[in-house]
Amino acid sequence: MLKRTTCFKGKAAAELFYSTKLERKGAAPEPIKATLFGKGGVQGLDQREHQHRKKLFMPFMESSNLDDLFNLTHAIWQRRIKSWIGNPEISLYEEAQLIHTEAICEWFGIPLRKDEIPEKAKELTIMFDYAGAKDLSYFKARFKRKKTERWISEHIEDIRKHPREYSDSYLKRFSLFRDLRGELLPLNAATTEILSALRPAVAISLYVVFLAHALHQFPDRARLMNTEKDRFSFIQEVRRFYPFFPVIPARARENFVWRNHEFIKGQMVLLDIYGTNHDERIWKHPEHFMPERFNDRPENPYDFIPQGGGDHATGHRCPGELITIGFMNVALHCLTEEIDYHVPIQDLKINFSRLPAIINSHMILNNVRPKSQRKEIRPSMNFFQE
Repeated sequence: MLKRTTCFKGKAAAELFYSTKLERKGAAPEPIKATLFGKGGVQGLDQREHQHRKKLFMPFMESSNLDDLFNLTHAIWQRRIKSWIGNPEISLYEEAQLIHTEAICEWFGIPLRKDEIPEKAKELTIMFDYAGAKDLSYFKARFKRKKTERWISEHIEDIRKHPREYSDSYLKRFSLFRDLRGELLPLNAATTEILSALRPAVAISLYVVFLAHALHQFPDRARLMNTEKDRFSFIQEVRRFYPFFPVIPARARENFVWRNHEFIKGQMVLLDIYGTNHDERIWKHPEHFMPERFNDRPENPYDFIPQGGGDHATGHRCPGELITIGFMNVALHCLTEEIDYHVPIQDLKINFSRLPAIINSHMILNNVRPKSQRKEIRPSMNFFQE
């Protein structure tokens, strides 16, 4: 955007990025705010205001609150799978969008008829799938976001008018949340925060595609999944190895010098997420798919940052990270334990030239059929308890 910008990657860079020397306010380019983040949301806040608003999302990090979501998601997967059997082929990307839209809306407490699911899935998908578009698709994304914002705003306004008529739900909690002054959030801010919960959940459909791609491209690694820890390591390696959103923007809060590099107040800074997850100073053979690297690996909030770094409660690290892992675990269970399928010839290259990156073919599956020796068990989430 013709502005002086410092780009960096690595553990030390992430530590600086999430320090008080940098701020998020005003950092995201207008096109990204208008389609991906929205305006007035938690991503653009800092310090006390950010920490207070983050309280809305922190229940997403409690495994006890996620059991119902993952059980619901598994049931929806099983229902969708039945519709795949007998079909010539299915697009896993589009199917995952439908599954995640239905699951997150029902769990969040948003009324959604069955016939509305395809439309809402498309609207939520366009917000992230066209976020980096350089053509007319960008304007389509802005139009769709406005339409979706009106849909959510109507729910918020009705809850605020008739709060006693609504049972407790995340939708009600977000609608009635108050800021540091004790006032209800502006309607546009409350709408943005609700979409900041729904949109990322649907965006996990990208990781479902990458999971299936990894199972197909690295079958020897897939065959080594014998325990819950193995499955967890496989999921984490998919999150490290494959691209999601590539960078995070911020601005220098003040003038300072770091490692002989001068930062000027207001200067743009970009943290390279993908580069950090592929940094040879952190990862041995980073371009190799090696799930075992996560076996008993000590956690560090700054060297593995597919969804941001730092602390979940006080920083800008995504509070929905456990939802990502849980959705991926349900998908991995269904793809390996509940069905057999064929991957036909298709373009399986990753398109890095778009935002977000995606498999060119969207991962087509055909000849989907129930597994011959299917286990009647639901996907275990025990690694959340460890």
